[in-house]
Amino acid sequence: MAGDWIKMRTELRTHPKVVRMSSATGSDKLRVVGGLHSTWCLFDVHSTDGKLEGYSPADIDEHLGFPGFAAAMIAVGWLAFDEKGLQMPDFESHNGSSAKRRAEDSARKASERRRQSVRKVSGTDADKLRTREEKRREEKSKEDSVSAKPENVTPETVAEPVKPEPEPKPKREPKPKAEPKPRERDPLFDAIAEAAEVDPKTAGSHIGKIRKLLAEADPPYTPEDVATFKRDLWIHCSWARDQGRTRPELGEIGKWIGRIRAPAQPMPRPPGRGSPDDRTARLHAEGQRALEILANGLPDPFGINNYGTDANAS
Repeated sequence: MAGDWIKMRTELRTHPKVVRMSSATGSDKLRVVGGLHSTWCLFDVHSTDGKLEGYSPADIDEHLGFPGFAAAMIAVGWLAFDEKGLQMPDFESHNGSSAKRRAEDSARKASERRRQSVRKVSGTDADKLRTREEKRREEKSKEDSVSAKPENVTPETVAEPVKPEPEPKPKREPKPKAEPKPRERDPLFDAIAEAAEVDPKTAGSHIGKIRKLLAEADPPYTPEDVATFKRDLWIHCSWARDQGRTRPELGEIGKWIGRIRAPAQPMPRPPGRGSPDDRTARLHAEGQRALEILANGLPDPFGINNYGTDANAS
């Protein structure tokens, strides 16, 4: 028996041979390091010269539960195998009584050198060797001494430091609001809004549709035509008279303004047509239209101007 400990390198996990064994066995490097430790311990316990007679690579794999591990060690030169058994190269350099004795002597000498260096260090170096706790206690003591209040000092005798007043931040001037761009004047648009007595700001979309409809007519309607339709509203839309309205609705302008160009067309009947009151209103409107024809000399599709001539001739 060579002892209850073995030498292992601190950087063994990154050793190139460990990396090669990890790739060969398809396992991580920590498992490879564990397998090496177990194998070296096996040699340290059962061998004094680095030989295990009668052992085979299969015995190592079975001992570790790690198939292919012994072959990986042989491939990197950390294990050898012949007809007599297994051998560990450089066994005396790292294992065995002599190797451990050399390691212990080296550790003992290093410790002695450190003790001697402590005795010979200067005052500055001694400060560096003090423990962190000692430094913390000394720093705390210095802070307490500095923060201690001197005698015969009152709040009146100690002037408080004057803090400079912060410079006022410049005020941001509000951006001037952009004035709304005035709408370009459109005589036909304005005539429709004025006839229906509606606000272009709230009914602009509806007014625009009626304006487009009148402008696309053949020939287009003019602002004067819109004013004429409003003036003769009761003639062209008798229900407006029954309702007591003197202004046309926007929809009525778009639908019935054509009557100013075709006065001979039948009058439209308002809702509820067919009742006696509706027929009376229609006859009344037609009578008013006939009177206008007689008074103004308008086209006479009904032959009203010739009424009575044929009778007198007969």
